Amino acid sequence: MAPSPCVYLTEVLQVKQSVPVTDYRPDDDEADISVSKRIDIQMDFYGLVAGEFAAAVAMAFQSHWGFEHFPSNIKPLYTSDAIQAPLTTGEQQYESRWTLTASLQYNPIVAVPQQFADEVTPTVLQADA
Repeated sequence: MAPSPCVYLTEVLQVKQSVPVTDYRPDDDEADISVSKRIDIQMDFYGLVAGEFAAAVAMAFQSHWGFEHFPSNIKPLYTSDAIQAPLTTGEQQYESRWTLTASLQYNPIVAVPQQFADEVTPTVLQADA
């Protein structure tokens, strides 16, 4: 039995929203590759106040507060409406549960080594006539 109240988070989906973009940094001999993704997280709320807890989290997630409290590369998009999804435990006991899905935009950046040519010496080749 889960402690009351509690929330379980489960990542259920990742969807690419763009093609990868490369930003070259010649001063660092690196390139940054980034792509925009939507990530869906299922939130399962347990306990006697699970419904109120789910509603409060959805409200905070969708407000300016939610937007300001995520890192700069992760931003909340929207949530589904919370639904009551009670379950029966292995001991045949009723467990109160509310669930919703929260969607976030995630912009991961991968730094990869990059070689740059900062000086070129051309050689002229004569073609045989």
